[in-house]
Amino acid sequence: VEELASQRAKDTNTRIASFGAVKEIALVGVDQTADKTSYLYRVGTPSRIFLWRVAFDASGKVGEMNLDEEE
Repeated sequence: VEELASQRAKDTNTRIASFGAVKEIALVGVDQTADKTSYLYRVGTPSRIFLWRVAFDASGKVGEMNLDEEE
């Protein structure tokens, strides 16, 4: 996917990785619209908590992944 190869995406990945290894992942919600279902996951690292919105395509692969919040 081209979006994951952009310099901005690489910089974001490096910044997020700097917070340490993932300690926990929990499904905290599901958003459903007419054309897709998004799953909300809380992801904890030693120094930050993230809320990720993930949608899957028809084959079960990640079709969309967005960082919604960071604490």
